[in-house]
Amino acid sequence: METIPRLLNSSDQTFSGPCQIITVVTRRAASAAADLLASGDYAIAYPRSTILYHGIRTPLRDATAESTSMLAHILRLGNDRYAMELARKIELRFMFRFAMLKSDFSGVRAKHAPKSMTDLECFLDLVSEKLSHKAKKVFEKALERYDRYESLLGYVTRKCKPATGNERMAIVEGSRIKAIVDFELSSNKSDASWTFKDGGLERLADDFVLLNEYLETHETERLLSLA
Repeated sequence: METIPRLLNSSDQTFSGPCQIITVVTRRAASAAADLLASGDYAIAYPRSTILYHGIRTPLRDATAESTSMLAHILRLGNDRYAMELARKIELRFMFRFAMLKSDFSGVRAKHAPKSMTDLECFLDLVSEKLSHKAKKVFEKALERYDRYESLLGYVTRKCKPATGNERMAIVEGSRIKAIVDFELSSNKSDASWTFKDGGLERLADDFVLLNEYLETHETERLLSLA
């Protein structure tokens, strides 16, 4: 699947730039087809079409505790890497949709008055209206994750000093891990049954990988430059 977009984006004999690629799903795009759909410069989904994404898959043979642990680590890193690639691919589409829908924000604010709504909340409200019932469940789950990671990012950046490049990376990472641990303890203080052993460590690992990806690639500056 990754080879197809590479070939489509390659130059020709005269070294001209790549063409714009529009991907379309008319009925169903699942697994690699869904990833290929998202890899286009602009993607179109016909009404009532179905799109299914899942994580990286690999065959498992002669599994041991050691091999499955290593495989889980590799799959997690692969999933996170590819998720970031897809996110960067579609961010310009979201900016385009945001610009196209901005004129409708006043109507959204009037509908929800007297509640005060940000531009982002207006945009998300308009996007939600266009989704099916099943898609809205995925959308709502994504919003929950966004709210959590927004809180986590704010907590970690307040707790940790910005990396200057002079200190050991392990020291920087250690301070971030401590901040994530404190955030988890604070977020789950009302749940007496919550422990790091039962799912907490997995979430800590996921948070650490995603947070490092964001902080080390300077996503904020990159997104501001695009705007």
